[in-house]
Amino acid sequence: RDFEAGGIFGDARALEFLASVFVPAAEFGGSPVAPASSPVYHRFIWRTALRSWKHLVVVNPENILTMHGHGMRPRPGTATLDYFGLTVHHYLYAFGFYWRSYFTAARQTN
Repeated sequence: RDFEAGGIFGDARALEFLASVFVPAAEFGGSPVAPASSPVYHRFIWRTALRSWKHLVVVNPENILTMHGHGMRPRPGTATLDYFGLTVHHYLYAFGFYWRSYFTAARQTN
């Protein structure tokens, strides 16, 4: 529905002024619960209870000045949009363990 007439992305004229769309992520990690030969989404079932806002940025290259990491700098007069219609599953430990302070018990869920 977001791409239909009346949806967030349904107005082609409004898209002319859109610089970027930010998509949140849910970080997955912790100790693996399945063998390394299993798909990553079977190995890591613990995730942060809160999403990381503005994790992935999708840009209109004509309306940005620079892009860096998880952000960008829009051209003056253009708009950015926080889009909550999807969440990226960000598998932090897919390539090995790395301690992260935000995987404390208070922030975990499964």
